[in-house]
Amino acid sequence: MTYGARIGLVDTEVIGTDQRSIAKAIHEVLHTMGEEHPGAGLRVPGTGSASAATIMGLGCSQASGSSCTAPETLQADDIDTIDTLFSPQSAGSCNFVNDYELIAAVP
Repeated sequence: MTYGARIGLVDTEVIGTDQRSIAKAIHEVLHTMGEEHPGAGLRVPGTGSASAATIMGLGCSQASGSSCTAPETLQADDIDTIDTLFSPQSAGSCNFVNDYELIAAVP
């Protein structure tokens, strides 16, 4: 993961509840969870390639209209990455103590 200085939503791009605005909001929320643009840095092991179609790719502006072909819904790579980052670890129990997951020691 690479941490940046900020994320932002441009008020001319997130203009309501249309699918493109929702996609841009989800894209930025995924940045707060540690996601980067494909090919921009490290990939989580077990996730798709940097060339996979993803909501984390460069999206389309509101001005591009219907000519946009970038995904505007979560794609398989997005879901795999979220699953890899946030699902219980192997040998994990989903038991949390003080907000930390208990994971069995590896011999």
